[in-house]
Amino acid sequence: MKHLLPVLALCSAAWGISFPVSAAQVIGEARSASSGELRYTEYYQCSSSGEQCEVEYRDTEGELFARKQLDYTRSWHSPSLVLEHLREDSLVSVERELAEELVVDAGFDHYMRTHWDALDSGERIQFGFLPAGRESPLNMRAEREAELPCPTNRLCLRVALDNWLLGALVDPIRLQYDRDSKRLMRYLGISNLRDGEGKQQEVRIDYRYVAGTGESEERS
Repeated sequence: MKHLLPVLALCSAAWGISFPVSAAQVIGEARSASSGELRYTEYYQCSSSGEQCEVEYRDTEGELFARKQLDYTRSWHSPSLVLEHLREDSLVSVERELAEELVVDAGFDHYMRTHWDALDSGERIQFGFLPAGRESPLNMRAEREAELPCPTNRLCLRVALDNWLLGALVDPIRLQYDRDSKRLMRYLGISNLRDGEGKQQEVRIDYRYVAGTGESEERS
């Protein structure tokens, strides 16, 4: 029953991360949550202001199979976007004017940092979330992780549907942020990028931030 709502795959093509000023590139390695086998890799590149970003998704052979353009000019938590699934020859876009409080796609990452202190203090935040490819938003909630162990140098969050029935049927998404930099370091949940057989896959994505000098900040 946990795959009842695959739209909860909020990362990868439907979520993503915002771009830190101190990094020239962000790389996310998506691995099977059960076996640890590499599934695909995400490559993020953004303008110096961070307002325009491009994300490439490549398989284990390095072949590009999806691409996303993000524009945060209007809002940091409600960006416009164009998502191309190259293998399916399909395109999804979000460009219409949205309610100011609505969180869209990768704007989720900015939204979490905006509410950092509240989340860190144990408060629960509720918000409307619009994944790419969905017409109507989902009611979501985010709060500190209370079930799984969390490293002391990270803020661990649990994100779920804000509905008592569906929330009990669908596994939550787990996130880990570095406390010093407030960067997203790990995602655990269902990906909306299907595997080679067209099946849903549960992934663990670990992110690293590559500086312009060629040095990288590895995950801990």
